Amino acid sequence: MGINKRFKLWIVLAAVLVALLAYGFWPRAIEVETVTVTRGQFYEVVSEVGETEVKNIYQVSAPITGYLRRIELEVGDPVVANETVVAEIEPLRSQPLDPRSEKQAVAELHAAQSALEMTQAKLRQVQNELSFAKSDLERAQSLYKDQAISEREYDTAKKIYQSLQQELQATQATLQLRKAELERVQALLDTSLVEFLPKCDCSQVFAPTTGVVLTRYRESAGVINAAQPIMDIGDAKDLEVKVELISTEAVRVSEGQKVRMKGWGGETELEGVVRQVEPMAYKKVTALGIEEQRVNVYIDFTSPPEQWQKLGHGYQLDVEIILKDKPNSLILPVVAMVREGEQWISFVIVDNVAEKRILTVGAFNGLDAEILDGLSEGERVIYNPSASIEDGILVSIKKDLSSERAVKSK
Repeated sequence: MGINKRFKLWIVLAAVLVALLAYGFWPRAIEVETVTVTRGQFYEVVSEVGETEVKNIYQVSAPITGYLRRIELEVGDPVVANETVVAEIEPLRSQPLDPRSEKQAVAELHAAQSALEMTQAKLRQVQNELSFAKSDLERAQSLYKDQAISEREYDTAKKIYQSLQQELQATQATLQLRKAELERVQALLDTSLVEFLPKCDCSQVFAPTTGVVLTRYRESAGVINAAQPIMDIGDAKDLEVKVELISTEAVRVSEGQKVRMKGWGGETELEGVVRQVEPMAYKKVTALGIEEQRVNVYIDFTSPPEQWQKLGHGYQLDVEIILKDKPNSLILPVVAMVREGEQWISFVIVDNVAEKRILTVGAFNGLDAEILDGLSEGERVIYNPSASIEDGILVSIKKDLSSERAVKSK
């Protein structure tokens, strides 16, 4: 009797152990998040980060080489075309002389003054001699007419007078040279001691257009060369958006296509239209050192100005250029898709079991994909499937994210 009880006890213990082992090795459902396949308006887009620009930027440059006075205008200050003085440029200032050069210039000044005085004395002497020679010539001419002197004596008086005339002209020319040399040395000394007054005969540079100061390349006073930029001026309310697209994407963009702009800091989604696709690409090196061919695309705002009036020059936006607008399309988030070889797949939940589906994709728009085949509207697809998800595995739905995604997309 005791043996039977003990046997039954062992049977019970064995059954419990088998049950525990079975429970431990029984496949458990993996918790997953899901999204629902929807049908609606699908926009095939090209996405890129854009930047606002003032449409017409006028660069003000120095018209002459000179000394630029301090720029008083600040960035953002308004200017009026042909009225507002944006810069004043003085003639170039001479460099002050060092003590040694100044002593040398003073010595040259004294020498020039002495040479001038000597030339002036020489001029007075020649003038006196010429006056006497003229009197002698007149007297000789009178005597020669009366045959009181010979022709030779008359010619001698005439040659003396003509020679003194030539000497007078040479002395006068030398006097002008001495004066010019004296003025040069005096100017050299004077300019080294000049103190420029607040008011001078400056070249004034006027604003070429009405707008605001966008950039100042120079602020402090100093020497400036001709054609060197001083500032940029433009109308900050006349904005456009520039997007640098990869050339393989730019060929799909055309003038007149609609544009959506987000991520600019405001709550409103801005709208625009493609105005221009530049015909020439350029090379750009990314932060990773990859060379890309980029094309500039320019976009005009179509949203009311009051919606984007807080934007300025150089502000960043997330731009989506709408290539195609496809109504009644089957839409699935890209994060619910997995790349398997050369094809896209997703896992649909059927009776708490993950079922692999091979997808035929029409187009992508960054967040979503247009599904042509492989799914049906309303089916639940595993969101961001992990490596442990495979065909036929048991799953349980932890949360459906369709409603949250709908709120974010608005």
